[in-house]
Amino acid sequence: MQQLITRIHGGMDTDKALRILADTADDEHFRDLMTALRFNFKYRGHVAEFLDHMEMQLYKLEEETAQRRISSARDRRLGWMITGLGPLVFIFRMMTDQTTRQLILDTFAGRVVLLISCICFISAAACMYVVQKQLT
Repeated sequence: MQQLITRIHGGMDTDKALRILADTADDEHFRDLMTALRFNFKYRGHVAEFLDHMEMQLYKLEEETAQRRISSARDRRLGWMITGLGPLVFIFRMMTDQTTRQLILDTFAGRVVLLISCICFISAAACMYVVQKQLT
C-alpha cells in the first residue's frame, strides 16, 4: 500500500497505480477489489457511462465465448477425422500389400502389435467420447 501512496503522491494516475498494485497481488479477491476501486475512481457519479461500459464488455465476452464454441466444435470434428483415419490407412495397407498382411496376421509378434494397436485405438476413441460429452 505504501508503494501505491508513493506512486499517487509522485504524480502517477490513480487508475494506473491501482492497476500496478492489482498486477502485483496474488489474491484474486484483492485484484477484484482493486478493479472495483479503479472503476469507482474512473466513473464516480457517472452511472450511465459505467453501465454502458459494462454492457460493451458483456457483449465482447459473449462474442468470444461463441467464437470458442465454434472453434472447439471444429477441433473435435478434426480430432475424430484424424482418429478415424488411422484404421482406414491400416485397412488399405492390409488390402494392398501382401507382405504387410502376412507380417501382421501370420506372426505372433504381428498379432500382438495388432491387438495392442486395437486397444490403443479403442481407448483413444473412448477418451475422446468422454471428453466430448463433458464439454457439451
